[in-house]
Amino acid sequence: MASGQLFSKTTQALFYNYKQLPIQRMLDFDFLCGRETPSVAGIISPGSEGFQKLFFGQEEIAIPVHSTIEAACAAHPTADVFINFASFRSAAASSMSALKQATIKVVAIIAEGVPELDTKQLIAYAKSNNKVVIGPATVGGIQAGAFKIGDTAGTLDNIIHCKLYRPGSVGFVSKSGGMSNEMYNTIARVSDGIYEGIAIGGDVFPGSTLSDHVLRFNNIPQRRRMTLTNTQRIEALEGALEELRTGVEAQQEGLSRLESKVDRQVDTLKTELSAAMRNTILGLFPRGPPATPIKGSKAQGAMAGEGEATDSSTRAAGISGAARLFKDVGGTWTAPTTDFKLKDVQLPSFDGHGPLDWVARAEQHFVLHGVPEEIKVSLARVSMEDVALHWSHWHMMKHASASWIEFSQALVTRFDDRECQGKWLCYKCKQPYSPLHKCESKYVNVVVKDDLGNWVAELREMRDGEFTEEAEPTMQVLPLYALAGFSGPRTMRLRGNLLGFRVTVLIDSGASHNFISQKLVLHAKLNVDTTQEFNVVLGDGRKVASTGVCSKLSIQIDGAEVQADCHVFSLCGVDIIFGVVWLRTLGKIQMDWEALEMQYYSAGQQVTLRSDPGLYQGPKTI
Repeated sequence: MASGQLFSKTTQALFYNYKQLPIQRMLDFDFLCGRETPSVAGIISPGSEGFQKLFFGQEEIAIPVHSTIEAACAAHPTADVFINFASFRSAAASSMSALKQATIKVVAIIAEGVPELDTKQLIAYAKSNNKVVIGPATVGGIQAGAFKIGDTAGTLDNIIHCKLYRPGSVGFVSKSGGMSNEMYNTIARVSDGIYEGIAIGGDVFPGSTLSDHVLRFNNIPQRRRMTLTNTQRIEALEGALEELRTGVEAQQEGLSRLESKVDRQVDTLKTELSAAMRNTILGLFPRGPPATPIKGSKAQGAMAGEGEATDSSTRAAGISGAARLFKDVGGTWTAPTTDFKLKDVQLPSFDGHGPLDWVARAEQHFVLHGVPEEIKVSLARVSMEDVALHWSHWHMMKHASASWIEFSQALVTRFDDRECQGKWLCYKCKQPYSPLHKCESKYVNVVVKDDLGNWVAELREMRDGEFTEEAEPTMQVLPLYALAGFSGPRTMRLRGNLLGFRVTVLIDSGASHNFISQKLVLHAKLNVDTTQEFNVVLGDGRKVASTGVCSKLSIQIDGAEVQADCHVFSLCGVDIIFGVVWLRTLGKIQMDWEALEMQYYSAGQQVTLRSDPGLYQGPKTI
């Protein structure tokens, strides 16, 4: 190894406190860089021994698991890097134990919040024994094309984008792991890329400092540039600012176009509403407005051209508000000018909330402006928004001649939510509410052809389940513990075999359907039907779409063959989940939850499935 260089393409590490994702990311990076051997030589899990299955490319490998640091170092003398994923409570003790091993040269401490006194002791011991400590509170480090620690540089997509799969010539050191990722990208754009990058961590007393690594970079022949020059930094910043400026200008231009489009749509809507209002009023009084006397007056004036003449004062008193409105919207009848004008009446909008308050405010407007009874409902319908607008349209089709009193009573009945307060009822359908509650819609927006062959939108009432098949995509339920790979109260874990791949199977009576890990689908190269779209309801109420269905899979479990269709989903810690859909096909089942054993009959033969205790895991607290 060159002087000052920490890692190479043959570097191997011991991983303390098993974490599947960062280890798998290290192995994926190894395969991408063309390493012949995995960079993880062994895993240290206190109290456990055996092997852990992981993927190196498309091959499944078994990495040894040791119960102590001493045993792991003795079994893997060439592993000189110790990656410590222990919590802050035990990170110092395990790191000191690793530093005392002759084979360990570099210790990376991921945990945050390690006591400062413990960190100082680690620093002093490392310096006196010519060893290197990276962290605490670090994401790790990377040597491009050779070796990386844990989650350094993130996903494979980011690694490829930053060209970290091959060595560059720039050395970079930072406190922040997030800043490191950003700079890897920037450096790859303005130079030949990173040779080595280190994140020392953000604690007050880092195990190694910025200057320690900068001085070490000077002794690496392959490193031709330590950091970017000022000119390059300015050019990179100017380029980034120019991209940002261009993006902002594009967004502003898009917003301007959107505002113009919205303004045009608003103008169009106003024109259509005015025309609709005019047609409604003219339709109510095709022969001219009625002569309804104002309440409290003794005038019985006649309409012009329909009866005997009266004096002008009496006739003016007898003219109804509808007659004046008839004139405003384009009618041919001429009425004397009075106080009421349609343009002066602006009712507050109503979107379904607070119906009693809205009705009270509308009544005040009607009294204040002297609105005649004949047009109150029409004015109210114009003020509807959102769900109230849909309801008003349906109500108009069902009750075209409803009076204001009938309309307001129907509105309050539909939208009054006082009965739901404090009773855990849904404000929409008045049924018991829960996080997974879904209202049974009574109305459906449909598009149909009218008698002239034109497509028109209608709001139809649902009866006897009509339109329910199109109301919403199929929903499936998947508990959160199954998604995370943990064992629930009514679950069984078993080992199985799918096309030669050893798989972990979870039988879960809390899952509605069968699921298969997306990673297993990729490695086994299974056929996926992506035309079937399903939504999966997780245990916290969120809805996530599955990516397809693998049909007629044949899985061998304890000598029995199980066939099922499985929905592709991102799972952790488990490869296949059998839910209620599969359990229902078995007929009568005998379950022993204490012994975790189930029995059923298939083709006249009794089948017994026993859970594998070695596969159980649950949430752990450190």
